[in-house]
Amino acid sequence: MGLMATLSFLTSLPVPDRERTQVEMGRALVWFPVVGLGLGGILMGIDWLLSASFSPLLTSAMVVVALALLSGGLHLDGLADTCDAIGGGHTPEQRLDIMKDTCLGSFGAIGLFSVLGLKMLALAALGPGERGIALLLFPALSRWGMVAVVRAFPYARPYGCGLTFKQGATWPRLAVTTALAATIAFVLQGFAGLGLMAAAAALVLLVGGFLNGRQGGLTGDSYGTINEVIEVAVLLLFPLLGFWGPWL
Repeated sequence: MGLMATLSFLTSLPVPDRERTQVEMGRALVWFPVVGLGLGGILMGIDWLLSASFSPLLTSAMVVVALALLSGGLHLDGLADTCDAIGGGHTPEQRLDIMKDTCLGSFGAIGLFSVLGLKMLALAALGPGERGIALLLFPALSRWGMVAVVRAFPYARPYGCGLTFKQGATWPRLAVTTALAATIAFVLQGFAGLGLMAAAAALVLLVGGFLNGRQGGLTGDSYGTINEVIEVAVLLLFPLLGFWGPWL
């Protein structure tokens, strides 16, 4: 049941859609990195099909668009709202109010353009032997990062979808999802994969701490922002695995 709730929330895939209980949404957190791995598998298949006909840059652009569609634009929307709030608000209250505005502002547009462009270029820079592993790894680690930040920082509002996850983010669930993410990272890339996971953990603390200080807590939009930041970071750091190789 938890896996179906995770698929329903994190993806636009056709799964049975119904109202989920708080218990189910709490259990869903455990499956976040697994669903991320599944999304990565779909992206790897798309990449393989497109690369036979298109250049690496164009293929990468279409893969990034595919991920946005597969995730329903959920995390990108959170990123845009957060950028608008941080860039346009002067107090925590103002920033939280701006987040509720459905209009896209200049800071949100800059954030979206930057993140999508960086993902596209970083993916295009990877060699054929690296792309498949990277496509599997970066969605898994980014979705684990969301669970970590949910547990690590307080929620800013007394209501909201993110509050349900916050209430379900117990230490045992974080431990289980961390073990799953670490297993995925190690199987795919050995100790270098765990190094990328450590980098993701550092970003959870740095970006989460920054947003917490600016907003007086995190929101669902903040969780989406963390996902996008970690996706970009993993893709940017992935080429360094060749340098780390002799030591990891």
